[in-house]
Amino acid sequence: MKKITLQFAILLLIISSCQNKNHSNPNNGNQISSNDTLFDIIRGETVHETEDSLWFSPYEERIPKVRKIFRKGNEYTYKAKYYSQNKEILSENNIYLIATGKRIEFAPETQDKVFYRYENYEQDSIKLHDHKINPSLQIWTEKAVEGIIENEEEIWIHPMRQNQYKFTEVAPFPTIKFPLNIGKSWESTVNIFEGYGEWDNKSVVSNYEITGQVEFKYKNKLFNCWIIYAEAIFEDGNSSLELLFNENLGIVKMKYQNYESEELVIELIDNKST
Repeated sequence: MKKITLQFAILLLIISSCQNKNHSNPNNGNQISSNDTLFDIIRGETVHETEDSLWFSPYEERIPKVRKIFRKGNEYTYKAKYYSQNKEILSENNIYLIATGKRIEFAPETQDKVFYRYENYEQDSIKLHDHKINPSLQIWTEKAVEGIIENEEEIWIHPMRQNQYKFTEVAPFPTIKFPLNIGKSWESTVNIFEGYGEWDNKSVVSNYEITGQVEFKYKNKLFNCWIIYAEAIFEDGNSSLELLFNENLGIVKMKYQNYESEELVIELIDNKST
């Protein structure tokens, strides 16, 4: 018996639908309220196969919902430093992530809505207008709406993929799989639809592993963090992500290397909550 999940199909629909836009508890049968907080719901089909027959039956998986890191009112400030192949700084700005604690309209069964706000994006658009990575994708914005998943099994976020950070679309997406233990590994695939320039209709396969633990200094205190290392296989070139995660602070650091050997380091510098 084989199981085919529609989770990634749902996620990819959001990737396509949300592009460049300022972009759960079941209620009344299959209807999902945007304020539901009890379950994330994944629907798919189970494939039943014998020697002479093949048939399908629907299944539904309900994963207990969590809103701890991305609870309403949480605002994270990250410092983003983007380096060239020669280790020269291309840009250095703050990126703000604001959690709404509400379902995103395009995927209310699995994803919550967050806002990204990019500091100094206009200056960066002038300085980096001829940046060579996917030059046909040149859209600059101050704000973006994205989807995230936070439940008992995983944390998953659409990356900070606007402006000069667009290459994170073809890098490993920030993902944490629970329970956490050193040596744990998993794989994910993202199929890119229309609207991404030279990346249209291509696929990215990412392999993840929890490789250890390390201390991260935040506001003069040391926090123990899990190290998650991921590599993305992509036909234009491979990339990597090293992610540090603390159960209370959330994602505290992301270090990318893209397929042009550029480096992006994103570190948590402040967190405000209501």
